[in-house]
Amino acid sequence: MASSWLAQAVAVVLLLGSLPVPAAATDMLQSGFLYDWGFYGLWPRTWFQSSDLAGPRLNFLAWDEACAEGFYLFSPRGSYVSHSSPVILDARGNLVWTTSDRFGDAQDTTDFKIQNYHGQPHITFWAGNNGASHRYGMGSYYMLDETYQVVKVVEAVETRGHNLRGDIHEFHITPQDTALMTIYYPQPANLSAVGGPSNGWVLDSIFQEVDLDTGDLLFEWRASEHIPVSDSMRSYVGSDLGGSPTAGFDYFHINSVDKDHLGNYIISARHSHQIVCISPQGETLWILGGKSNMFQDLSDGRATDFTWQHHARWHGNNTLSMFDNAKTNTGGRKYAEDHSRGLVLTLDTQALTAAVLHDYYDPQHPKQAESQGSMQMTDLGSNVLVDYGFYPAVTEFSKEGNVLCDVRLAPWLIWKTGMVTSYRGFKTSRWIGRPWYNPVTSLTPSDGVIYVSWNGATEVASWVLQGSDWSGISDGVWQDLDVQAKDGFEASFDLTDDMPQYLRVAAVDKDGALLKASQVVDRFLCRLELMT
Repeated sequence: MASSWLAQAVAVVLLLGSLPVPAAATDMLQSGFLYDWGFYGLWPRTWFQSSDLAGPRLNFLAWDEACAEGFYLFSPRGSYVSHSSPVILDARGNLVWTTSDRFGDAQDTTDFKIQNYHGQPHITFWAGNNGASHRYGMGSYYMLDETYQVVKVVEAVETRGHNLRGDIHEFHITPQDTALMTIYYPQPANLSAVGGPSNGWVLDSIFQEVDLDTGDLLFEWRASEHIPVSDSMRSYVGSDLGGSPTAGFDYFHINSVDKDHLGNYIISARHSHQIVCISPQGETLWILGGKSNMFQDLSDGRATDFTWQHHARWHGNNTLSMFDNAKTNTGGRKYAEDHSRGLVLTLDTQALTAAVLHDYYDPQHPKQAESQGSMQMTDLGSNVLVDYGFYPAVTEFSKEGNVLCDVRLAPWLIWKTGMVTSYRGFKTSRWIGRPWYNPVTSLTPSDGVIYVSWNGATEVASWVLQGSDWSGISDGVWQDLDVQAKDGFEASFDLTDDMPQYLRVAAVDKDGALLKASQVVDRFLCRLELMT
């Protein structure tokens, strides 16, 4: 009887979750309980009348006005996400931009962020297909300009006769307009140090630096030539035990690459718990963490005890940040702590000392992300954003570590399933979207309502409903019928019988200047088509 009741309850949750949530319901949710138990669906989204696009429906468990600026950048993926695509949301969770483009029939998109190229902000992300066990990928890197048009598709460079494909983990543009990218490729190796065959295979971790203007390869590094298999912290278990090229042992697992002010490369290796610094000549300068740690820990072990980490970034004043997962599902020391954390260290690379400057976690809602994740020192004042990867949630902190906003992309009910994940999450104030296309409208004559939206536009301050007695007129003679401030992705206007036959909706900026207008709609023709 109990199991029957449970099955019925789950069925009700799934049914409710399948119902579309109207745009009017995009206000920040007040009932975290209903959200977390799937009342809004296992992958909550908001749908619209004027567009076929849908946006994630966020749940804010904590809110502070210090989070009110900027845009969230996500690329949700997982078994319950039917179409993985980049998503921009405003600070209150309203959809700003997404796309239905498949980017070459890609299974997934990841690492969506805003980066400068020739001094101008660009959208960048990886799109492609997953490799074995979804631990790496084979695809391409896309760059879009402010009009949301693809301006460049970047590929890994073939070397040594190897057909290399860009990996999901990293596409990082440097101030010199070069790109750092990660790659995985099988390589013969002796695995006897970890209990494997002497004539086995590793899944090698590679990174390249490529000139974005020419496509020329500037630098390449392969872990198998510098880091011994014995450094791996991953147990010799699983399906990839190195018996063949398609089952290479993933002993290193590169997941981020950065450069410091001297041109040295800073890489993160998840499966060896290491941050490795490499010179422009390929020499290993220092290793932080793991079995080959070279640093004295000045914080009672807390500066070098990170495990299964992601997203290492070098900042000025010898400061290093990362996301410390402290948990894994790939074998090895499964739980290092009862929570994942954002970690900021100060390093003396001459004296080889390391100390904790800050760590960021929420003691009220601790989260253990067994994979993925990021930590960003945002361009919004001094706020810090921690994305929990496998757990679809982000927390925004003050620089001092106080929780400002706690946000969920999917209910707690499915957090351990991988149905919805967020490899990395970012927030920025630097994006201005000026779509090449016009706003779109949908007229529902029976309801007497016209809906409007403009996917990706960030400069719209208000919508103006305009009318005319005939359609072949210039911008200068449209009559303003109604005005409303932009609030969310979509707006709607109620129509009255005394309005003109032809309607459009104009997007206006904060100074009252026309940005673009929608197509002209014939209200009477719409009614005629509806009747027939």
